[in-house]
Amino acid sequence: MTTSAPTSVGGFAAEYARHGLALCAIPLGKKGPITKGWNLRVSAITNSTEAAKLTGNLGLLHAFSGTMALDVDDDEQAREWLLARGVDPRQLVTTPDHVGIISGRKGRGKLLYRLPKDIAPIETLKIKDAADRTILEFRCADSGGNSVQDLLPPSIHPDTGQPYRWGGPGDWRIPPVIPDALLKVWRDGLAQKSMANLLLPPQPLMQSSYKRNDLPADTPENRAELARLLRLSVDGQRVFDPNAGHDEWLPDVWSIAAIGAWTHDAAREWSKEGRTFDPHKFEQDWASFDPSRAKGITEKSFFAKLRDAGVKHNFVTRAASPSGVPPVPLQVQAPPLPVPPAPPLPSLPLLMTARQLRQMPTPPYVVRNVLPAHGLASIYGEPGSGKSFLALHLAHTIALCSADWFGFHVRQKPVVYVALEGMGGIGKRTTALELHSKRLCPDQLRFWCRDIHLMTGDGIELLASEIISAVGKGAVVIIDTLNQASPGADENSSQDMGKIIANSKRLAAAVEGLVILVHHSGKKASQGMRGHSSLLAAMDTVIEVTKSAAGRKWSITKAKDDSADVERDFDLVPYQVGQDGFGPITSCAVQQTAHVMVPNRRPPTGKNQKPALAELHRLLPSPGQTIDYEAALKHVAAVLTTSKGREKERAKAAVDALVEEGHLLKNEKGLSVA
Repeated sequence: MTTSAPTSVGGFAAEYARHGLALCAIPLGKKGPITKGWNLRVSAITNSTEAAKLTGNLGLLHAFSGTMALDVDDDEQAREWLLARGVDPRQLVTTPDHVGIISGRKGRGKLLYRLPKDIAPIETLKIKDAADRTILEFRCADSGGNSVQDLLPPSIHPDTGQPYRWGGPGDWRIPPVIPDALLKVWRDGLAQKSMANLLLPPQPLMQSSYKRNDLPADTPENRAELARLLRLSVDGQRVFDPNAGHDEWLPDVWSIAAIGAWTHDAAREWSKEGRTFDPHKFEQDWASFDPSRAKGITEKSFFAKLRDAGVKHNFVTRAASPSGVPPVPLQVQAPPLPVPPAPPLPSLPLLMTARQLRQMPTPPYVVRNVLPAHGLASIYGEPGSGKSFLALHLAHTIALCSADWFGFHVRQKPVVYVALEGMGGIGKRTTALELHSKRLCPDQLRFWCRDIHLMTGDGIELLASEIISAVGKGAVVIIDTLNQASPGADENSSQDMGKIIANSKRLAAAVEGLVILVHHSGKKASQGMRGHSSLLAAMDTVIEVTKSAAGRKWSITKAKDDSADVERDFDLVPYQVGQDGFGPITSCAVQQTAHVMVPNRRPPTGKNQKPALAELHRLLPSPGQTIDYEAALKHVAAVLTTSKGREKERAKAAVDALVEEGHLLKNEKGLSVA
């Protein structure tokens, strides 16, 4: 091992060659070689003297280096795909010797592995989604045994302009051997004749030939009725036979799916009775339902089969359900593909080393970098700050599995909103929310309007039991507010607050999910949540909601396992939700905004800030538009008048200064103009 790192491209190349890596030359600004025959063994650069002459970018020839790269282009889909095949990606990146190649592009990365001894180069395997986008790649060789290549540090990424760098605690000179489980997945994938069957496709939107109000509603009674019908026999023969051949079984599954997304669990339980049941194949077949290509199979097929068998059903339709007819068009989507459980952790001792500690999985989340999937959290603020509107907006987003919440990735969970404060207005708020989002509150979002008592524990068991019965385990329970859920309690008493915390934890444990307490600020907002300090100590996440002349915002004031340096702006948008004898009935919905919280910001100064801001105004003419940070730097660099070779540096300085002064806003999505 060298005592000092090389400083030039040639120095890096020579070091790579000395340690057995085969290289190819790539021009600067390119991701691949342009020389004919570069992927042949005869063209590989393996001599350190020859390698030292290289300039530009460097490519690693895997087939001639005994290496491979696991290339992730979409971390969420890749994780799901690997988990479905028994490989936990979290364990791949927590080993003490893993070696990564980092390009700087969000959601992407590579892990470098050695092939086992005496193993010939293996053909590259690409995994694509239903839109034909590559999400994951096992990279080594082409079908003829010639090599593929990956850029090595310090090559410059042609899109971001940033150098590649090594990541992970391991040493690139001795990368780990590819795990057996990962190697098996690779080989099994190559054995498949059709690449299209490798990825479980995204669930299609469920469409129906029935009117929405004629379909069975998602109620506990209808779920029980569907389960009964699927078990029913007439004259000793099952009406719906889970042991029928695939050609008969699949139309039955599709006809059930056509009724609505809520039928998934019953269809799966019924299918489990079949002798050849395969859980992954079931999910594929369920997801493959497309009304436009289902050869006439609709929910009518399901009811026709019942009618032919002389069976009457007792379903309650949406039109007859207590909630009545929804006020806006409904988008019904099949349930997200269940993520198989991660492989069990190796047996760990009571006293663990740091290496053993890193084998433990990352705690799951509901909203990435904001809310964990289990534990306690709080949303608090002064009266009129908008905290309850924000909590309802969060509930709607999680239950719908919208792509993000204020730019943070969301995982779908059932949500129960315990509406104890302002119960009379919660219906109006849901209507405004639906009008604003153009999405109905899904059946995964339920409301509880009966009393519970967090200090005495009264009602906790009943609430938990109802939640598990209606929506299952893993729910997010939002209690609005802590004060209304603990009448008579002295919030400043350590004894009373201790009971409130204990019963909140008891509820979270019972539903195996997250409890969020909506709470008030203290007399002095600067002192945080009202009540005894033990409340703050018990929280995994605390979100403060504030209102000022500049607008409303929420910010994280405590995050046990994430950064607390997060804040987002929002407004309350008014909607007319009804009419009475005195005029319009109104309520509000949350809308993310881009307020500038510095009311007296200075105008841009310097010769670079002014043209930089002008260029970004040109690129982002509409409020709320965003641009990737690196892309913004490229555009700004192109309009600056500065020393050759320093354009990127000057552009970064100008853009960062504009962010600091409040002219630009920067978040996970990129940059926007304030």
